[in-house]
Amino acid sequence: MLSLGSVKLLALGTAGAFFLGYCFYFDRRRTSAPDYKKKVFQRRQREAMAAKRRIRFRNEAQRTGAGGDVDDDQLEMQTRFLHEVQRGELLIKEGRVDEGLSHLCTAINLCANPGALLEMLEANLPEALFRPLMMRLSEMNQRESSSESTSETESTDQLSSSSATTSQPLALEPQWH
Repeated sequence: MLSLGSVKLLALGTAGAFFLGYCFYFDRRRTSAPDYKKKVFQRRQREAMAAKRRIRFRNEAQRTGAGGDVDDDQLEMQTRFLHEVQRGELLIKEGRVDEGLSHLCTAINLCANPGALLEMLEANLPEALFRPLMMRLSEMNQRESSSESTSETESTDQLSSSSATTSQPLALEPQWH
């Protein structure tokens, strides 16, 4: 004969098994529904919109004296930053390291606080990936600085050549007649 404790244990085990069976049955039925993928897609869209609204609200709270208008350029920059980081991570996971590092460099250039992002990347990326990332960043910065100095030199040359060909000095302020 079974003792009272073993009967309770048997009843509890049976109830647990029935509950788990019902959970599996319900999950199977839910995922095999014809509109399941559509509902999942709609839910993900709602969550993405809610995340954008949270970012927009956070930006409005941080903004001072802007009249409450949301800066769409800043939101677009944040979205592009997140996309570049995610794309870089995905490409690195796929083994396309050069392309992934390019996307991470772009994300670092878009970041409002690149120092903190670099510290986070240094802590999380292996040395074999972080070192080439830093080299690529320095190359990009050198290219940007050389292109800026080239454009400054060209504009200075144009100003000096235009002042040399005309006898009048360049007027920086409007002249009133």
